[in-house]
Amino acid sequence: MIAASAEKGWNVAGKPDEDDLLAAFFDRSLAALELAAKDRDFPALITEIAHSVENSLRAGGKLMIAGNGSSAADAQHLAAEFLARFKAERRPLPALALTTDTSVLTAVGNAAIVQQIHIVAGHAIYGLGERAMLQ
Repeated sequence: MIAASAEKGWNVAGKPDEDDLLAAFFDRSLAALELAAKDRDFPALITEIAHSVENSLRAGGKLMIAGNGSSAADAQHLAAEFLARFKAERRPLPALALTTDTSVLTAVGNAAIVQQIHIVAGHAIYGLGERAMLQ
């Protein structure tokens, strides 16, 4: 499987060993869950956050969620669950992902941030574009 000199998660040819990468992922996930389970303050913190969200919604507020990268997709999914339904039919709860309005995201940036956006957009074009598309 893995030579003694190879790093865990990589085979001798320097390519990912998928079985070991997956096992390492599960090991890290399990370790994080064990830490959370042993932390006496963690359940109280989660409950406090949930009550804050509930109180805000009951007072007419809305939940605004943000994320970066794949967490932006998580934010969109979570907002959709509040607006639609989670496990039972109920009235929609006001929630939105702040990562979905690209006009706002780009308009509020200063020159330095806009420069970074152009770098990111250029990176995406380089990775996804094809020469034949440039006509």
